[in-house]
Amino acid sequence: MVNEYAIDGSYHITPGSGNHYSDEFRGAYGDYFLMSGSDFNVKYGLPNGADVRIKNGQVGYYVKSTGWSGFEVYDKYGDITQMMSLTLVNTFVEVGQNGGKVDPYNFYFFGQDREEEAYNFMLNQQKLWKKELMAYGVRDENGKKGVLVVPWFENGEDYSHPYVDKYGGVTNYTNPKQDIYYDVLFEIHTHPGFIYRPSVEDFEIAKKYLQMNISHFILGDHAYMKTEVYKTRSEQEIINNYYLLNGEVSLF
Repeated sequence: MVNEYAIDGSYHITPGSGNHYSDEFRGAYGDYFLMSGSDFNVKYGLPNGADVRIKNGQVGYYVKSTGWSGFEVYDKYGDITQMMSLTLVNTFVEVGQNGGKVDPYNFYFFGQDREEEAYNFMLNQQKLWKKELMAYGVRDENGKKGVLVVPWFENGEDYSHPYVDKYGGVTNYTNPKQDIYYDVLFEIHTHPGFIYRPSVEDFEIAKKYLQMNISHFILGDHAYMKTEVYKTRSEQEIINNYYLLNGEVSLF
């Protein structure tokens, strides 16, 4: 029996479909049919209550993207402490990249055509692990671009472990047969909630990146910003992240 109701072409399938053990439904598919919702979320690193569905042959879930309007209130450090927000759209994010559990020790590469998926992934994992997540906009030796989310096991709530070398590059060590080296075009890391303004450490890093022609971005729950080293914290431009999280704006 198929229990189907569409949200942008996605649907649920209940445990009566008769496909539980076929080869077609191994991996995330098999887990989707056989595991409880809470066990599935734990295995694939999803937040509790994630609305897991199948869409276009992919197992995934929806992440709410929010835009903001109205007024802003700043604290003495120039950070937003209150902001009106409006939920605008749900974004479908595939689970179990590379067919397995999300692992904070791994690198995760998203091609340029999946840029918005990378940012949604970062925000989701930040909420799950209670840590900053960092990624680099990169280009390989063949000119292929993408977003490389780097391991976050060493990160803290307000700190991200750097992976850029002195030459302005980063190495993806996930593939044991071949390390992949990329040129870094920009760095982006998460800040929780409404803390969009750069910290003192962010300014120092952005100044170093300036010498290597690398841009520095901060990604918040509702907005993002590019760190401009020649502006004060209060002068930094905060930009609604609605279009960024839905693939209508690119940082490349």
